Formats: sequence, structure tokens, C-alpha cells
Amino acid sequence: MRIDFGPHTTNLLWQIGQAKSLWFKKNNWPIYIQRMSKFNIPDEQARTYNQFCGVAGEAALWEWLYGDLSGFWTQQAYLHDSQALTDGGTDMPGLDCKTRDLITDPIPWLIITPHKLDVKVRYVLCVVQSEHPSKPETVSVDIIGSIHGEVVDRLKTHWWHEGLHRITIEQEFLTPPETLKW
Repeated sequence: MRIDFGPHTTNLLWQIGQAKSLWFKKNNWPIYIQRMSKFNIPDEQARTYNQFCGVAGEAALWEWLYGDLSGFWTQQAYLHDSQALTDGGTDMPGLDCKTRDLITDPIPWLIITPHKLDVKVRYVLCVVQSEHPSKPETVSVDIIGSIHGEVVDRLKTHWWHEGLHRITIEQEFLTPPETLKW
């Protein structure tokens, strides 16, 4: 399922990514951007791009599930006003969007940090279509599929990636995105 965003929405998503990046930097939250070192871009741009991808994936999920972004904009305004800039682990009630991109992750897996695994949440993999980690004119996001946290918890030792110290799930184990609307 592909969601396309035009220039105006893409620009707003980039601005949210910038705000989140600055907040994370100010509060010393680690954001792992080493995978972007090959692009020779400033750390701030890498952090913004990283946050932009996450926000774009979440926005795509809102657009696809609800037909518009009104709830997404309301949520983002609340997060900004509250200075939280984090949703506490779920992007929507019961859903946590995990977004990857193809330029830094040629084979995008659903990646979950073990201590953040919630058995009550359904994890959704989204993939941002991008050619370079910079501000795009427009952006497209593919909603790949999802898996329930209970299933992940039962099989987490099978999907453990020792090098990443994360739970990594290949796309073939995800249910199609259409099941989110059932």
C-alpha cells in the first residue's frame, strides 16, 4: 500500500522532523545515525532525516487508515505543545509504526528494541521511498505489513539479531496491511 505526500505535506513533515531532532539533541537522547556516515552529511541533517522518516511513516498510516491527516496533525500539535515530542511507544492506540528507508536499509526489516516490546501493541512496518537523506520535494511511503506484539514476544529469541541487539523480523512474517482495517 503506497501513500504519496505532495510538497506542502512533505515540508510540514520535514519541519516536524527538525523539531523532534532538536528536542532529542537538547535532551541528550541517543539517535543512531552512523549508518548515514557514507553520505557525508552533517549530524543535524542525519538526525532530522531520521525523525522525518519516522514521522512520514506515521502520517502515511494515519492517511491510509482514516483517509486524512486531521488526527495526525492534532496529535503532533499536542506533542509539540506539551514538549513531550514522544508518544510513549504507540503512534496510535494499539499501533506502533516502525519506519525504515531503502537508502540506509536496503532490506528493510521490522526492528524492535527488546525493552520497548509491548505485547498489547501491533507493530507496523512502513518504508520511506527516498534517494538521499535530505529534504525531499515530495515523499512516498509504503505500508508493508504488521505483526502483533504477542507473536513477537513468543518468537523473539528466534528473531534476535546479535549484531544489532534488536529483534528483527523479515517482511515475509508480517500480515498484509489490509488486516489493520478488519
